[in-house]
Amino acid sequence: MIAHKRFAGRGVATDGDVCDACSVGAWNDTTVYTPVTGGTFSVPVLSVPPDYAGQTITFDIFDPGDISVGSTLTLSILTPTGAVATATAPFQIKIYDLGTQRSNLESSTVCSLANPISNPPCLAASGSNATILSTSGGQKYFNGHWLHFQLPIPASYNPGTDPNNWWWRLQYTTAAGTTANDTFSMAVGFKGNPAHILQS
Repeated sequence: MIAHKRFAGRGVATDGDVCDACSVGAWNDTTVYTPVTGGTFSVPVLSVPPDYAGQTITFDIFDPGDISVGSTLTLSILTPTGAVATATAPFQIKIYDLGTQRSNLESSTVCSLANPISNPPCLAASGSNATILSTSGGQKYFNGHWLHFQLPIPASYNPGTDPNNWWWRLQYTTAAGTTANDTFSMAVGFKGNPAHILQS
């Protein structure tokens, strides 16, 4: 049996009054629903404070790519500036298809232009860019699979002291008019430490 439930909540202060400054978030993992139509859109998924400069983010997404038939979808991880996350040598961004279990990392092969995983091409030179083709011509390459990103944060990373400027995002890029009725799960970490994800 599979249950798919959605609900809304409202944060209030301890006395029951409306709390304008309250926020809701998740730790380590969460599920997102994206009833979005057309073009490029993104959702905030990970708050990275400046003291994590030089560390590596691990970002897993389960079952991405449920979009209208015949369309193409690329997935990208964006930095707080809105740019696609990149890495410069000797560091690399690594993307793996873990199959149905997150525990498959050691037996999985990293995606590269010379060695695409699950048939789709990586969309940049191996290790340089956090973008991958998820769906093409109606074929969902990661249907029921975990997709794993390893994202090195540059030592020069300095988003400032305002936590509102620390959010990294997952971007969907589709053709105009494409409908993305996608529900996917995400899990993130900083070398095993708890991670605050999904900005309210």
